Amino acid sequence: MTGAESMRVAILGAGRLGRALAAGLIARQRPAALIWNRSASPIATHSGALPAAELGAIDLALICVADGAIEGLAASLRPLLSPSCVIAHCSGALPAAILGAGSVASLHPLQTFVPNVAIEWSAVPFVIEGDESAKPFVEAFARVFSSRIHRLQTGTKATYHAAAVFASNYLIVVLEAARQLLERCGVDDLSLFEPLVSQTFSNVRDHGGLGAMTGPLARGDVETIQRHLAALEELAPHLRSFYSELARAALSLHLVDLSADRRAVLDPLLEKKIAPQP
Repeated sequence: MTGAESMRVAILGAGRLGRALAAGLIARQRPAALIWNRSASPIATHSGALPAAELGAIDLALICVADGAIEGLAASLRPLLSPSCVIAHCSGALPAAILGAGSVASLHPLQTFVPNVAIEWSAVPFVIEGDESAKPFVEAFARVFSSRIHRLQTGTKATYHAAAVFASNYLIVVLEAARQLLERCGVDDLSLFEPLVSQTFSNVRDHGGLGAMTGPLARGDVETIQRHLAALEELAPHLRSFYSELARAALSLHLVDLSADRRAVLDPLLEKKIAPQP
Protein backbone atom coordinates (compact mmCIF):
# COMPACT_ATOMS: atom_id res chain seq x y z
CA MET A 1 0.00 0.00 0.00
CA THR A 2 1.26 3.47 -0.90
CA GLY A 3 2.01 5.75 2.09
CA ALA A 4 0.54 9.23 2.32
CA GLU A 5 3.96 10.78 1.60
CA SER A 6 4.19 9.26 -1.88
CA MET A 7 0.47 8.87 -2.62
CA ARG A 8 -0.48 10.16 -6.05
CA VAL A 9 -3.81 11.89 -5.63
CA ALA A 10 -6.22 13.16 -8.25
CA ILE A 11 -8.84 15.71 -7.16
CA LEU A 12 -11.79 15.58 -9.51
CA GLY A 13 -13.88 18.73 -9.17
CA ALA A 14 -12.59 22.21 -8.40
CA GLY A 15 -15.55 23.53 -6.45
CA ARG A 16 -15.28 24.86 -2.91
CA LEU A 17 -14.22 21.56 -1.36
CA GLY A 18 -11.92 20.53 -4.19
CA ARG A 19 -10.16 23.90 -4.06
CA ALA A 20 -9.85 23.75 -0.27
CA LEU A 21 -8.34 20.23 -0.34
CA ALA A 22 -5.96 21.17 -3.15
CA ALA A 23 -4.80 24.27 -1.28
CA GLY A 24 -4.40 22.23 1.91
CA LEU A 25 -2.20 19.70 0.15
CA ILE A 26 -0.03 22.46 -1.32
CA ALA A 27 0.34 24.05 2.12
CA ARG A 28 1.58 20.69 3.41
CA GLN A 29 3.99 20.35 0.49
CA ARG A 30 2.10 17.36 -0.87
CA PRO A 31 0.38 18.78 -3.93
CA ALA A 32 -2.16 16.70 -5.84
CA ALA A 33 -0.79 14.92 -8.87
CA LEU A 34 -3.63 16.39 -10.89
CA ILE A 35 -6.72 18.53 -10.38
CA TRP A 36 -9.48 18.13 -12.94
CA ASN A 37 -12.58 20.21 -13.47
CA ARG A 38 -15.28 19.92 -16.13
CA SER A 39 -14.81 23.58 -17.06
CA ALA A 40 -11.70 25.74 -16.91
CA SER A 41 -10.64 26.73 -13.41
CA PRO A 42 -7.56 28.66 -12.17
CA ILE A 43 -6.63 25.84 -9.81
CA ALA A 44 -7.27 22.96 -12.24
CA THR A 45 -4.36 21.31 -14.03
CA HIS A 46 -6.81 19.73 -16.50
CA SER A 47 -10.31 20.56 -17.72
CA GLY A 48 -12.77 19.21 -20.21
CA ALA A 49 -12.00 15.61 -21.17
CA LEU A 50 -10.61 13.37 -18.45
CA PRO A 51 -6.79 13.05 -18.78
CA ALA A 52 -6.53 9.31 -19.43
CA ALA A 53 -2.74 8.98 -19.40
CA GLU A 54 -2.25 10.84 -16.13
CA LEU A 55 -5.16 9.10 -14.39
CA GLY A 56 -3.61 5.71 -15.06
CA ALA A 57 -0.81 6.52 -12.61
CA ILE A 58 -3.07 7.70 -9.77
CA ASP A 59 -3.31 5.92 -6.39
CA LEU A 60 -6.37 7.77 -5.06
CA ALA A 61 -9.08 9.33 -7.20
CA LEU A 62 -10.99 11.74 -4.97
CA ILE A 63 -14.31 12.87 -6.43
CA CYS A 64 -15.40 16.33 -5.20
CA VAL A 65 -18.40 17.10 -7.39
CA ALA A 66 -22.11 17.60 -6.68
CA ASP A 67 -23.92 14.52 -5.41
CA GLY A 68 -25.92 14.07 -8.59
CA ALA A 69 -22.76 13.91 -10.72
CA ILE A 70 -20.73 11.46 -8.61
CA GLU A 71 -22.02 8.19 -10.00
CA GLY A 72 -21.63 9.21 -13.63
CA LEU A 73 -18.13 10.58 -13.12
CA ALA A 74 -17.08 7.40 -11.31
CA ALA A 75 -18.31 5.29 -14.23
CA SER A 76 -16.28 7.42 -16.64
CA LEU A 77 -13.18 7.18 -14.46
CA ARG A 78 -13.08 3.43 -13.95
CA PRO A 79 -11.72 2.44 -17.37
CA LEU A 80 -8.93 5.02 -17.01
CA LEU A 81 -7.68 4.02 -13.55
CA SER A 82 -5.33 1.21 -12.58
CA PRO A 83 -6.93 -1.81 -10.85
CA SER A 84 -5.17 -0.87 -7.58
CA CYS A 85 -6.49 2.71 -7.52
CA VAL A 86 -8.85 3.60 -4.70
CA ILE A 87 -11.89 5.65 -5.69
CA ALA A 88 -13.51 7.86 -3.05
CA HIS A 89 -16.08 10.62 -3.02
CA CYS A 90 -16.58 13.46 -0.54
CA SER A 91 -20.36 13.55 -0.27
CA GLY A 92 -21.75 13.77 3.23
CA ALA A 93 -25.01 12.04 2.36
CA LEU A 94 -24.18 9.32 -0.17
CA PRO A 95 -22.59 5.95 0.61
CA ALA A 96 -19.44 4.61 -1.00
CA ALA A 97 -21.54 1.92 -2.70
CA ILE A 98 -22.68 4.35 -5.41
CA LEU A 99 -19.13 4.14 -6.79
CA GLY A 100 -19.64 0.47 -7.63
CA ALA A 101 -17.72 -2.59 -6.51
CA GLY A 102 -14.09 -2.78 -5.52
CA SER A 103 -11.87 -0.58 -3.38
CA VAL A 104 -14.22 2.36 -2.85
CA ALA A 105 -14.87 4.74 0.04
CA SER A 106 -16.54 7.96 1.05
CA LEU A 107 -14.45 10.59 2.79
CA HIS A 108 -16.39 13.49 4.28
CA PRO A 109 -14.64 16.48 5.91
CA LEU A 110 -17.25 17.57 8.46
CA GLN A 111 -17.00 21.31 7.93
CA THR A 112 -18.63 24.08 5.94
CA PHE A 113 -16.49 25.57 3.17
CA VAL A 114 -17.01 29.24 2.42
CA PRO A 115 -14.98 31.26 -0.11
CA ASN A 116 -12.10 33.30 1.34
CA VAL A 117 -12.41 31.72 4.80
CA ALA A 118 -9.31 29.88 5.99
CA ILE A 119 -9.83 26.29 7.15
CA GLU A 120 -8.16 25.11 10.35
CA TRP A 121 -7.73 21.60 9.03
CA SER A 122 -6.36 20.13 12.25
CA ALA A 123 -9.76 20.76 13.90
CA VAL A 124 -11.81 19.20 11.06
CA PRO A 125 -13.13 15.66 11.61
CA PHE A 126 -12.94 13.34 8.61
CA VAL A 127 -15.67 10.70 8.44
CA ILE A 128 -14.91 7.53 6.46
CA GLU A 129 -17.23 4.80 5.17
CA GLY A 130 -16.87 2.10 2.54
CA ASP A 131 -14.95 -1.01 1.55
CA GLU A 132 -12.60 -2.34 4.22
CA SER A 133 -9.69 -2.50 1.77
CA ALA A 134 -10.10 1.20 0.94
CA LYS A 135 -10.52 2.58 4.45
CA PRO A 136 -6.85 2.47 5.58
CA PHE A 137 -5.75 4.10 2.33
CA VAL A 138 -8.31 6.91 2.58
CA GLU A 139 -7.54 7.34 6.27
CA ALA A 140 -3.85 7.84 5.46
CA PHE A 141 -4.84 10.66 3.10
CA ALA A 142 -7.12 12.25 5.72
CA ARG A 143 -4.33 12.20 8.31
CA VAL A 144 -2.37 14.59 6.13
CA PHE A 145 -4.95 17.15 7.28
CA SER A 146 -6.24 16.02 10.67
CA SER A 147 -5.94 13.35 13.35
CA ARG A 148 -9.69 13.44 13.94
CA ILE A 149 -10.72 10.36 11.94
CA HIS A 150 -14.03 8.55 12.44
CA ARG A 151 -15.31 5.40 10.72
CA LEU A 152 -19.03 4.92 10.17
CA GLN A 153 -20.90 1.65 10.36
CA THR A 154 -21.98 0.39 6.96
CA GLY A 155 -25.43 1.58 5.94
CA THR A 156 -25.53 4.61 8.25
CA LYS A 157 -24.38 7.39 5.91
CA ALA A 158 -27.78 9.05 5.52
CA THR A 159 -28.35 8.91 9.29
CA TYR A 160 -24.94 10.48 9.90
CA HIS A 161 -25.70 13.26 7.42
CA ALA A 162 -29.09 13.93 9.04
CA ALA A 163 -27.26 14.30 12.37
CA ALA A 164 -24.91 16.84 10.79
CA VAL A 165 -27.90 18.79 9.42
CA PHE A 166 -29.37 18.99 12.93
CA ALA A 167 -26.02 20.15 14.33
CA SER A 168 -25.39 22.80 11.68
CA ASN A 169 -28.23 23.73 9.31
CA TYR A 170 -31.05 23.55 11.85
CA LEU A 171 -28.91 25.27 14.45
CA ILE A 172 -28.87 28.20 12.02
CA VAL A 173 -32.68 28.22 12.13
CA VAL A 174 -32.69 28.41 15.93
CA LEU A 175 -30.02 31.12 16.01
CA GLU A 176 -31.88 33.16 13.39
CA ALA A 177 -35.03 32.98 15.54
CA ALA A 178 -32.98 34.20 18.50
CA ARG A 179 -31.51 37.02 16.39
CA GLN A 180 -34.93 38.22 15.25
CA LEU A 181 -36.23 38.28 18.82
CA LEU A 182 -33.14 40.10 20.04
CA GLU A 183 -33.65 42.78 17.39
CA ARG A 184 -37.19 43.31 18.67
CA CYS A 185 -35.57 44.08 22.03
CA GLY A 186 -33.43 46.79 20.45
CA VAL A 187 -30.18 44.78 20.42
CA ASP A 188 -28.48 44.09 17.09
CA ASP A 189 -25.61 41.87 18.25
CA LEU A 190 -26.03 38.11 18.03
CA SER A 191 -22.61 37.64 19.66
CA LEU A 192 -24.43 38.37 22.93
CA PHE A 193 -25.38 34.68 22.85
CA GLU A 194 -21.99 33.29 21.86
CA PRO A 195 -20.77 32.41 25.38
CA LEU A 196 -24.16 30.83 26.14
CA VAL A 197 -24.13 28.74 22.94
CA SER A 198 -20.53 27.65 23.49
CA GLN A 199 -21.16 26.57 27.08
CA THR A 200 -24.36 24.80 26.09
CA PHE A 201 -22.47 22.74 23.51
CA SER A 202 -19.85 21.82 26.13
CA ASN A 203 -22.57 20.82 28.59
CA VAL A 204 -24.32 18.54 26.07
CA ARG A 205 -21.00 17.01 25.02
CA ASP A 206 -19.93 16.31 28.59
CA HIS A 207 -23.24 15.51 30.29
CA GLY A 208 -25.73 14.58 27.56
CA GLY A 209 -28.94 16.39 26.73
CA LEU A 210 -30.79 15.53 29.91
CA GLY A 211 -27.90 16.63 32.11
CA ALA A 212 -27.40 19.84 30.15
CA MET A 213 -31.04 20.93 29.90
CA THR A 214 -31.87 24.07 31.88
CA GLY A 215 -34.48 26.82 31.63
CA PRO A 216 -38.20 27.07 32.27
CA LEU A 217 -39.17 23.82 30.54
CA ALA A 218 -36.66 21.81 32.58
CA ARG A 219 -38.03 23.41 35.76
CA GLY A 220 -41.65 22.92 34.77
CA ASP A 221 -42.06 26.70 35.05
CA VAL A 222 -45.38 27.02 33.27
CA GLU A 223 -45.82 30.66 34.25
CA THR A 224 -42.60 31.74 32.52
CA ILE A 225 -43.47 29.71 29.43
CA GLN A 226 -46.85 31.46 29.34
CA ARG A 227 -45.10 34.83 29.44
CA HIS A 228 -42.80 33.76 26.60
CA LEU A 229 -45.72 32.67 24.44
CA ALA A 230 -47.64 35.87 25.14
CA ALA A 231 -44.61 37.97 24.18
CA LEU A 232 -44.16 35.99 20.98
CA GLU A 233 -47.82 36.38 20.04
CA GLU A 234 -47.44 40.14 20.41
CA LEU A 235 -44.01 40.79 18.85
CA ALA A 236 -43.18 37.74 16.71
CA PRO A 237 -46.27 35.61 16.11
CA HIS A 238 -44.51 33.64 13.38
CA LEU A 239 -42.17 32.24 16.05
CA ARG A 240 -44.84 31.27 18.58
CA SER A 241 -45.52 27.85 17.04
CA PHE A 242 -41.78 27.27 16.51
CA TYR A 243 -41.15 27.82 20.22
CA SER A 244 -43.92 25.36 21.05
CA GLU A 245 -42.64 22.78 18.56
CA LEU A 246 -39.17 22.91 20.10
CA ALA A 247 -40.64 22.49 23.57
CA ARG A 248 -42.63 19.47 22.41
CA ALA A 249 -39.49 18.07 20.78
CA ALA A 250 -37.62 18.40 24.08
CA LEU A 251 -40.40 16.46 25.78
CA SER A 252 -40.45 13.73 23.11
CA LEU A 253 -36.66 13.36 23.37
CA HIS A 254 -37.04 12.90 27.15
CA LEU A 255 -34.80 15.88 27.88
CA VAL A 256 -37.08 16.98 30.73
CA ASP A 257 -38.94 15.03 33.38
CA LEU A 258 -42.13 16.81 34.40
CA SER A 259 -44.86 15.71 36.77
CA ALA A 260 -48.24 14.67 35.39
CA ASP A 261 -49.79 17.81 36.89
CA ARG A 262 -47.32 20.07 35.10
CA ARG A 263 -47.80 18.23 31.79
CA ALA A 264 -51.58 18.57 32.14
CA VAL A 265 -51.19 22.35 32.22
CA LEU A 266 -48.34 22.64 29.76
CA ASP A 267 -49.51 20.36 26.95
CA PRO A 268 -52.64 22.36 26.00
CA LEU A 269 -50.59 25.56 26.14
CA LEU A 270 -48.05 24.20 23.66
CA GLU A 271 -50.76 22.85 21.36
CA LYS A 272 -52.53 26.19 21.04
CA LYS A 273 -52.52 27.49 17.48
CA ILE A 274 -52.68 31.10 16.34
CA ALA A 275 -53.61 32.43 12.91
CA PRO A 276 -50.60 33.23 10.71
CA GLN A 277 -49.82 36.83 9.84
CA PRO A 278 -51.54 38.03 6.65
